[in-house]
Amino acid sequence: MSHRRSRLSIYVEILDSINKQEEIEGKAKITRILFDANLPYARVKEKLDELMKLGLIEVVGGKYYRLTERGKRALMELRKVLRIIEAFGLRV
Repeated sequence: MSHRRSRLSIYVEILDSINKQEEIEGKAKITRILFDANLPYARVKEKLDELMKLGLIEVVGGKYYRLTERGKRALMELRKVLRIIEAFGLRV
């Protein structure tokens, strides 16, 4: 039986994908984010828009994404939260 991923875990997967791509290429492509997050285009686009409104990511060159400084800090903190939750044996 599979379980649905939480909004939190989806945000972390998207931010993590952008972060990893940034380290390699300096910017993140939406097709790679789709693949890493295992979500359809419409859902990823919706989440990217939400993350932009929160000031965690920004658009670069019209079609690429990059973490803001706030986004980098948020990703670090969200990873900590997920580790704590998982340490208690809870699903996220």
